[in-house]
Amino acid sequence: MPNEIRLDEALGDAVIRIEPRENSDDRAERLRRERAESRFELAKRYVSLGMFCTGIIAITTVSVYVAAFDPSASPDTKRWAQLTVSSIITGGLSFILGQATASKSR
Repeated sequence: MPNEIRLDEALGDAVIRIEPRENSDDRAERLRRERAESRFELAKRYVSLGMFCTGIIAITTVSVYVAAFDPSASPDTKRWAQLTVSSIITGGLSFILGQATASKSR
């Protein structure tokens, strides 16, 4: 018949399911679980950010000390320390300016 639609051809590999609505207890449990997972992921992000910032601050502190205050450092070591500090400052400024530019374009 020309008016028939063959669902197996139209839908391909799609799956159609009919499920009952979740009851209030299941919904409350699901929301509690999702909230706990969200808090855990947020905590992981903050810990990662804190570790990253601590590492950058430590590297910058050591490099500034070597470049400016260490009398026993060789000229080559001082040059590498200055290069490290300038790279960190350049990267930080680029990040900040990039964030400012991105927020203006939204």
